[in-house]
Amino acid sequence: MGRIGPFPPTARDRRRTSADRPRHPTRKQEPMARTRSRGGFWVGAVAEISIIVASLVYVVSSELWALIAWEALATGYLAIGFTLAWSGKRPSRVSRGDVRAVARWSWVLPLISSFAGVNSAVLALIARGDGIHNDALLGVAASIGVVLSWTLLHTGFAQMYEATDIASDQDAITFPGNDRPVFLNYLYFSFTIGTSFATSDATLKTLPARRLVLIHGVVSFFYNALVVAVAFQVLQHAVAS
Repeated sequence: MGRIGPFPPTARDRRRTSADRPRHPTRKQEPMARTRSRGGFWVGAVAEISIIVASLVYVVSSELWALIAWEALATGYLAIGFTLAWSGKRPSRVSRGDVRAVARWSWVLPLISSFAGVNSAVLALIARGDGIHNDALLGVAASIGVVLSWTLLHTGFAQMYEATDIASDQDAITFPGNDRPVFLNYLYFSFTIGTSFATSDATLKTLPARRLVLIHGVVSFFYNALVVAVAFQVLQHAVAS
């Protein structure tokens, strides 16, 4: 309360008044949580299922057109997703119960689609030099497939980080200067781990988040060491021959 009477409030009165004001509720106190809408989730799920199907078609048929079809779907999916993320739009607000129901399965499709892409890319690289396909065209398509599958892998983990953070009763991952992170924050976090194996300026506060980072780091290491190494070996052989 300020001072009663004609006298202006002192600095002490102003401090007391500021202290009496109710603080903004933290995310833990909020009855609503942030997440993507169900419609957006299912649109993304359909796109990811399409990528998986296209990849499996190539694995079964070993046809170049199937690999190119998978790459076209993956490129469109990533282009639209990164465009929406780059805009920094705030996600929808739904009940925390709905968040947990969606978050429970949000990791499945991104991870499967990325590993299906890795499988297609590796299969294309192994198939080079078989005399059936155009080696130059297949080499370019396979190299693009490796890049796309790498991007899908870390985009999938970004979705998993977002789901883990949303489903937690407290902040699982905190970003400096962001009380309510958008998906671009999680993309930044995921690709930082995928390229440098470091969490940068983000802070992990829960065990599930640390567990996910551990899995992500191990998967990224083997992907970089094996798949990318195979790609460079095949391309080096193609240049030498």
